[in-house]
Amino acid sequence: MTSNVSSAGAVGRTPPLATLTDIVRAEIDLARQLLTTIQNEHAALLEQNADAVNRLGLAKRDLSAALDATGSKRDRLLSEWGFKTGSPGTAALLDQYPDRVLADAWQTLHAVATLCRQENNLVGIAIGKHLMVANQAIQVLKSGARPSEQLYAADGAKTAKTAPQTLAKI
Repeated sequence: MTSNVSSAGAVGRTPPLATLTDIVRAEIDLARQLLTTIQNEHAALLEQNADAVNRLGLAKRDLSAALDATGSKRDRLLSEWGFKTGSPGTAALLDQYPDRVLADAWQTLHAVATLCRQENNLVGIAIGKHLMVANQAIQVLKSGARPSEQLYAADGAKTAKTAPQTLAKI
């Protein structure tokens, strides 16, 4: 005779898959909002709109916190049923209790999360570019050289163009 005890520790009961599906759907909604916010932040960076970048950065932080809280709800539910938390636990639950609706929602969440990471990486690149330009401007102010000018000759000596003009005048 087979036992009704699952590896999830529930005797004769199935995990509340509908509840878990609702939580994952809430995560999808938040992740889509986050993706839109990151895309808008990227556009604001390209437009050099500092106010929008700041506002969107705060919105991104709030959405990330909401996503974390919703993910914690999912993890608590998985843990209550004896599964590991996160992706491994959800995968194990789906292996043991196949549910097409939950599986589709889980795949959608992963796809949107991947897009968020990719877009956020682009934002990081844009920020790095702006930082590089700002640092070059600071160097121009400090040395008087233009970034497009060669700073050093082939032998490693400073070029005449990069000699500090202020010191030369003193």
